[in-house]
Amino acid sequence: SAAAVAVLRDWENPADTRAAALLPAEAENELLKNNLPFALVSTRQLHRLRSFRAIVIPEVVRLSADALTALREYAEGGGGLVLLGACGVRDDEGGGRIGNAWSSLLGTEPAAGAVRKTVGAGRVAVQPLSPAAEGAVARFLDAAEFLAALRFALGDAGPPWELAAEKGPLV
Repeated sequence: SAAAVAVLRDWENPADTRAAALLPAEAENELLKNNLPFALVSTRQLHRLRSFRAIVIPEVVRLSADALTALREYAEGGGGLVLLGACGVRDDEGGGRIGNAWSSLLGTEPAAGAVRKTVGAGRVAVQPLSPAAEGAVARFLDAAEFLAALRFALGDAGPPWELAAEKGPLV
């Protein structure tokens, strides 16, 4: 069956933080461990967004104004977004943005913590990074919170959850 979820990746700009380097793999690993099929979509393939019920955006720091518009329209049109960490805080040239790129969409600053919000016909979930415990292996993603955010973005029901329940977790 076709994937209901896509993970947005930026292969053109090198990760400039440790989180940007590791968070996409952490999110993809959680999807795999829970038997949730997903596809990868590049920042140059935003025309493909409507093929998916939800888009996971793991610390994609650089997003063009056109990309932000496409993602906003996708959410308002019924898609689900899961923003993990610092998404879109820089433009496609690497310049910083004044204010937060998502505040107009969410009506709040994501820095305030986790946000779950209905936007138009869609849903947006913002999940801040998890601080790593002292001496622990650095992990930026709280798996349970990520899956809860994804479930919210998908509208809580339907594929891929039914598919995952049939197969059971891999762990």
